[in-house]
Amino acid sequence: MPAFPMPEIPDIGRNASDDQHAAFLAIVQPAVLGAFHESASVKAALAEIVFAVPTDDSQPPHVIDHGHGRYPTVSMAWKNDAESLMHLMHEVSHALQINLSQSNKMPPLAREVCAFLGELCLMAYLHRYGPASLLPALLDVWHSHNTRYLGEDLGHLSEAILTDCAAYHYRQNYPIARLIAVDLFAQRPGPWLEALFASGSDAMTLLPIGQMANVAGRRANYLPALPMSGADQPVLGAYRSLGAMAVQYLGALGAQFRFYAYNKCMIEKHKEIWEVYLTWPPKS
Repeated sequence: MPAFPMPEIPDIGRNASDDQHAAFLAIVQPAVLGAFHESASVKAALAEIVFAVPTDDSQPPHVIDHGHGRYPTVSMAWKNDAESLMHLMHEVSHALQINLSQSNKMPPLAREVCAFLGELCLMAYLHRYGPASLLPALLDVWHSHNTRYLGEDLGHLSEAILTDCAAYHYRQNYPIARLIAVDLFAQRPGPWLEALFASGSDAMTLLPIGQMANVAGRRANYLPALPMSGADQPVLGAYRSLGAMAVQYLGALGAQFRFYAYNKCMIEKHKEIWEVYLTWPPKS
C-alpha cells in the first residue's frame, strides 16, 4: 500500500461528533485510495457518491443505485462508533463498485465480495496508520459479524444447497463472499482490485470459487459451472459450483472453528494476512 500523509482521524467512539462525512473524508477515502494506488478513476468515483440519512433509524445501511449517469446514494444512520465506520466502508464500497462499473449490474455474490474487500482495506489502513484504539474495535465488529455470516447464514446456505428446495434469501451470499474476499485480499491490493470493482455482470469470472472448493473439499469440483454473466440469478447455482462437499465439510465443524478450518490451507499460505485481520492481537 503506498505511503501518504496520515490524516486527521476523529476519535470515533469517544468524540461526540456525528459527522459521518468527516469520517468518510478522514478515514474511508484515504483507505480506499491507498488500496487502489491513488487511481484517478477511483478518486472520481468517490466524488460521485451521495450520502443521506434514512427517515427511519431502524433501517439497515444500504445503497441506492439510481442508474447510469446518476450518483448512487449511501443511506445509513451514523451512530459514531466502530460498527458505523465498518458499515460506512461496506456501503461506500458498494457505491464505488456501482460507479466504476457504470451501473452494469453485478451478481450479488460478487457485490458482497467487493464490500468485504473494502472492509479489509479499511482494517489494513488502520493497522498501518492508526489510531491504535480503533483497529481493535473494528476487529471486534468483524468477529461479531462473522458470528452471523458464518453461523446462522451459513446454516441457511447449507440447508438450501443440501435440500435443493429452500427459498433464496439474499443473506445466503454472505458466507462464501466473506471467505472469497479474505482469500483475494491475501494477494495484496493491486490492479486486479479495480478490475473486479469495474467488472459488473462479468464479475463472477474473476472470483476463485473453483480453487477454494478444491482446497476445502480436497477433491476436484465436478458440479455444474456457475453462470458467468447476466442479470441477478438465484445464488444456489453459484454455491453448487463452490461444491456441496465444501459446504458439508463446513457444516460438520464446530461453529467456533468453522471459519479457520475451512481455510486451513489458506491460513498457512497467507499466514500474515490471516493473523493480522482475523485474529487480535496480531502476532509479530
